[in-house]
Order: sequence, then C-alpha cells, then structure tokens
Amino acid sequence: MSGTAKNKRKRSQAPVALVYFATMLVFLAVFAVFATFLIDRMNSWNETDDEETVSLVQSYNTMYARVNSKNVLVDVSLVRVSPEKNQIVVTPCSAFTVSVTDGSSTFREIYADGGIRRLVNAVEETFGIETDYYISLENSAFESVADILGGVVYTPSEDLYYLSQENDSNDVSYQAGQAVSLSGKEIRLICQYPVFSEGRGGNMKFLGEVLYQLVNGAFQQKNITKNNLDNIYNIMTSNSDTNLTNNDYKLQKSYINEMLSENIEPAVKLVPEGTWTDESHFTVSDEFRTALADAYEKTEPEGAGISSEESAG
Repeated sequence: MSGTAKNKRKRSQAPVALVYFATMLVFLAVFAVFATFLIDRMNSWNETDDEETVSLVQSYNTMYARVNSKNVLVDVSLVRVSPEKNQIVVTPCSAFTVSVTDGSSTFREIYADGGIRRLVNAVEETFGIETDYYISLENSAFESVADILGGVVYTPSEDLYYLSQENDSNDVSYQAGQAVSLSGKEIRLICQYPVFSEGRGGNMKFLGEVLYQLVNGAFQQKNITKNNLDNIYNIMTSNSDTNLTNNDYKLQKSYINEMLSENIEPAVKLVPEGTWTDESHFTVSDEFRTALADAYEKTEPEGAGISSEESAG
C-alpha cells in the first residue's frame, strides 16, 4: 500500500472520531441535566413527605353519643387524643346539659329534635370546643367495648341500690367501700339509674371515672388492645350514625398503636362543673369551659397539626 493511500485513510477516519467524541459530550450533558432534575425532584418529594407527615400528626376530638333502644340520648362522652403529647383527655357529659345555643333545651331534647348533627353543634357551642368526629353508640356496643377493654374496678362511696322494673338481672346492689369489678352491662346500668344521692351529677362523675379507667386499662393491656382495635372500630361504627370513615380510622389506629408502645397511662379526666337547677337541667360553668379549653390547648402538638384554613380546604 502506497503512502498516499494511508494518508487518505487517516483523513477519512478523523471526522468519524470527531463525531463520536461530540456525541459523547452531548450525551454526558443531557445525562447531567437529567440527573440534576431527578435529584431536585427527589428532594422535593422528601420535603413534601415531611410536610405531609407533620400536617397529619394532630390532636383530634371525638364525641360519643350513647343512645338506648328507643334512640333516646343517655349520655355524651368527649375524648381528645393528642398523639404527640401522649395524652387522652376524657370528659363525661350529662344528656341533661343545657345547650348555650338554646337557653332552655337540653342535649337530650336537641338530639330528639335534630339528631346527632344538631347535637354536635350544641356540644361544641356549649363547651367551646370543636369535634372532628362523632359516633352514636347503642347500649350493646357500649357494653361490648367496655368488656373488651377489661371493664373497671369501682369502690362506691355510698350504697348503690336500685330495683329494675324490667327484670332481676338489671338490678343494682353495691355496698359502700366494697371494691367490685364491673362488666360493661353493670357499668351501663349504674350510668343511667338513679342510684347516687347527688342525683344525675353522680351518674356523670361515675361515667368520667369509667372513661378514665377504660383508657388507662387499655394501655396496661396493650397487646390485647392492639389486637382488638379493628374489632372495637367495627363494633362502634356498626349501626352507628358517624362521620368516622375507614381511612380516618386507619390513621387513628397508627397513632394509637404508637402510643400503646410508649408504656404510658395517658388518660386525663375532666368532669364538667356547673349548676343543677333541677334533676333535668345542668348548666356548665364558664370556669369549666375555660379549664377545658386550657386542657385542650395544652395537648395541642407543638409545630404540628393542620391550621383552620387548611382543614377548611
């Protein structure tokens, strides 16, 4: 092969190498841009996830309205769960509490006239709080949940005695100073029967003690409680007038499971104070409204939760 032919081959290969080199540069440039975009997007995703986690961790309030077989309101229980504070504030409410939305109507009367949604509004206005969820509980559901949580041990300070007009199995008979283990049914009967010397105020205080013990008892038997959370949810929401959805429950379940792992007794009991003008009308005091608002504020997670504007959207 002559020298002229070799020179021609070298000249013909030079443009090919140049094109290949230029193509590599372009590819590397495109890859660098894509990699930068991907890193920025991943950082954005992480920031969004963190923001969503913060916004979801919040205190929430649930109103439980217990109704009898005739759909008559028996009592109301307010429960505030504050995961970041590891606290659960329980407040028993008499069905004979006078609503501030109507200066004379009681919670029982409001429920009879307008159902649970009107009751929610009356409870919120009367106690100066907001309820995120509401659940109506039939007597059977109330009894079942109390039994699952282990019932309560109660020592009455006075003799509690009542003969049922229905049947002997519904009689109440307990001696002062004698500790007794109460099942769900026994708890329900004491909550609604006129067995206390101070009248319905005694029933309300007893309900507060029951809520307090049931919550702390649930955390003392944490494994049993964890295994029964789904069962409790199904019992409470079956045949219930409620706005608690399955997705809401799943989020609440994650909070409760985390709290159950903390080995705590989270319950804080706040029994309403006020004036009984007669056996059928209880007016909540302004001092208690302030105390309840203060307790709710103290359980508000710091730097977490959803603002009122965000929740409204």
